[in-house]
Amino acid sequence: AYTQAMDYFHGISERDLPRYVLVSDFARFRLHNLDDPLTMPPDLVRAHQVLDRAVDAAYGYKGAPTDAARVAFLFGLYQQLTSLLPAEKPKKRRTTAESRP
Repeated sequence: AYTQAMDYFHGISERDLPRYVLVSDFARFRLHNLDDPLTMPPDLVRAHQVLDRAVDAAYGYKGAPTDAARVAFLFGLYQQLTSLLPAEKPKKRRTTAESRP
């Protein structure tokens, strides 16, 4: 039943896909969460992986391959771009020659 339900989604953009799919084989009902990589269709998992690599390359992200780390990085970039305050300049380190009288 799940495979048959997923066949209806070909050609639908990821944005328009439902979050859950409820299927029944007349003996039991099953609720599939399409946001969970363990239950989403393999094609959708691969599409998420391709999108993650494209976002990483576009924004120069080289951190942990988790959604939380990637989102934190992107929000940091957003904050830099939209902040009304000037960006903090790194503090200049004194060299040993500058510290001598």
